[in-house]
Amino acid sequence: MDTYQQNRNTSLKEIISYTLPELYVGKEWYVGFYAFDPVLGKMRRKKIKINFIKGLTKRRKYGEDLKKRVTEKLLKGWNPWIEVDNTSAYHTLVDVFSSYRKFLEKMTSDGNYRNDTYDSYTSYLRNIENWNLEQKVPVTYIFQFNEEFCSKFLEYVYIDRDNTIYTRNNYLGFIRTFSTWCIQQRYFKTNPVEGISNLGNRRMKKQRTIIAEADMIRLSEYLATKNKYFLLASYILTYCFIRPKEMTLIQLHHFSLQRQTLFVPDTVSKNRRDGTITLPSKVIRLMLDLNVFNNPTDCYLFSDGFMPGRVKRDPKMFRDFWNNYVRKDLKFPTPYK
Repeated sequence: MDTYQQNRNTSLKEIISYTLPELYVGKEWYVGFYAFDPVLGKMRRKKIKINFIKGLTKRRKYGEDLKKRVTEKLLKGWNPWIEVDNTSAYHTLVDVFSSYRKFLEKMTSDGNYRNDTYDSYTSYLRNIENWNLEQKVPVTYIFQFNEEFCSKFLEYVYIDRDNTIYTRNNYLGFIRTFSTWCIQQRYFKTNPVEGISNLGNRRMKKQRTIIAEADMIRLSEYLATKNKYFLLASYILTYCFIRPKEMTLIQLHHFSLQRQTLFVPDTVSKNRRDGTITLPSKVIRLMLDLNVFNNPTDCYLFSDGFMPGRVKRDPKMFRDFWNNYVRKDLKFPTPYK
């Protein structure tokens, strides 16, 4: 064959640059078609496998939808050999969320994530799932987790649920983290919230203020009769700068009566560093009055009823007691935290 005939055949193949996709079923389910490969100078068969879709009815529907989407892309000039299609993008949202949960579990068990980080991330994920299911037409596949989807969800969080800017921005931060993981797993190529920014919060100061001295006295007197163990927690927070989350992780063996110190290991501290804190006599005396050190050393300092025990409690218990009892009984304003 002469050069002219070769060039003519190549030109004809370029004109017929693809065949329409078809759904093929059998042991292997896939959407298949031919497309012109400019590197090889000939038509090549492209197969997009869909066996990972569970259930024959769902798989067939998915295959028909995929066939339509691929046809539309081909009509717009898309070439699978120039821009390789990412078939991972056709996994279901449910499957990808499930995989991400397993990733979070592994990161937490290996000590890379704190338990509260795991709880926050899984909560964000669950709320996104529930919101999606409540939509008239819920999205099914991970490629639909796009900018439009994320924007609508963030609007729902801020407007419909009437959350603060901080909450809305926290969700955006989580979606960025989740999307980065998705890109690494090749579920999609670009971050869908790349063009979405945090809402300005310069004017939104946190509603908290220093408790007035007179109210501090009232608080101390109230807790001395109402709940001395919560008074101890208040002392530790005020004089030792130990956060509520850290207080729920402190055990009695972390204390040294002889040295009057509290050792905060890296597994407890927020900055993941060991630290030793000198305890004021005021704190030691109250602990002795409450017979705290009469309990086994493996007990948590604050367990059920804020008393020492072997059950690790959620730090939310401090906030609940403050809001449901302290603030209500003493009529403290909302900015008192």
